[in-house]
Amino acid sequence: MLLLSLWFVSCGQPQEDEKPLSREYPDQVMDSSSVVFTRGGVRRAVLYADEIQIFSKRRRTKAFKVRVEFEAGTNEGKGLLLADSALVSDGQRIVEVFGNVSLKTGKGTHLTTTYLHWDTVSDRITSDKAVRIERSGQIIEGIGLRTDVNLNRIVIEKEVSGEMGEP
Repeated sequence: MLLLSLWFVSCGQPQEDEKPLSREYPDQVMDSSSVVFTRGGVRRAVLYADEIQIFSKRRRTKAFKVRVEFEAGTNEGKGLLLADSALVSDGQRIVEVFGNVSLKTGKGTHLTTTYLHWDTVSDRITSDKAVRIERSGQIIEGIGLRTDVNLNRIVIEKEVSGEMGEP
């Protein structure tokens, strides 16, 4: 009986080092919405999402089931980025995408990974995760990436391997 009462007392009292669970709630939630990225008043890209959560105090926006359409550049077709989720740092104009990430350029180059960091001001993309790039029958894989949104100039950081297609 004494053992049973000790068990009830120990289970019912929170430990001193335990902290209550806290969850951050968004200030706004929007379904089937979009965010437009501009530079100098010119539309550069549009992010579409099944759900967008805005956290005003932190100046962050979370998006789920993400589709980003990049506007066509001078000699580029329209690019398309798909991801499971995204985190937009509003003040820094940084977009991070997570999950099943796929970026396809208008010229047909295809990048897949689990994470990308996109600086919307410089249009630079980086990743520290495994990447796979397919272009004109060639496949290049490695860890880490630095490139532009059109995947014109690509630097793979390490563990680079590849396959060349038949000419």
